[in-house]
Amino acid sequence: MIGFVRNANFVRLRMEPTRKWSELPAEGTKAHVTSTPETPAPQICCPVCDRPLVYRHTVFGAVKRPERWDHFECRACGQFTYRDRTRTLRHP
Repeated sequence: MIGFVRNANFVRLRMEPTRKWSELPAEGTKAHVTSTPETPAPQICCPVCDRPLVYRHTVFGAVKRPERWDHFECRACGQFTYRDRTRTLRHP
């Protein structure tokens, strides 16, 4: 909850958490890691050096909706994460 605290000389914003992270409901699937998902990971090239990325593993999880993150590695540039829902590739 956000509220204002008034003092004689100033007004400041006070933030109070409404619930702790551990109290949030776990909807959908529980988080788990696999190297053999039902749907294969996409074949992606490195955005830096244009070499094919090597698939490592997939992480499934959910808070409000199911999510999937595929983890890849470029031997020259390092690790990348592909988020399936938004179809974006990131350097973690």
